[in-house]
Amino acid sequence: MMGANRLEMAYIQRMVSPQLSPDRIVAQLFPQISGGAMQNVRILGKRRLPMALPLFKYQYLLPPQCRPACIVTAKFQ
Repeated sequence: MMGANRLEMAYIQRMVSPQLSPDRIVAQLFPQISGGAMQNVRILGKRRLPMALPLFKYQYLLPPQCRPACIVTAKFQ
């Protein structure tokens, strides 16, 4: 693509790349899209819920320069 910036190229590459497994989403994609807020991600455990939904317990390092405004929390229902 002529004139495409790096961000556009990253999105295009992600759209045509192979699908990520749930493990790789937690370990690779979350830190990538967190803008540096998640570092050293470790999956501590996982289990399958009814209807084959995966539930992960993971740990990550929150760097000191990350303000509370950059922290996003997700609650599983």
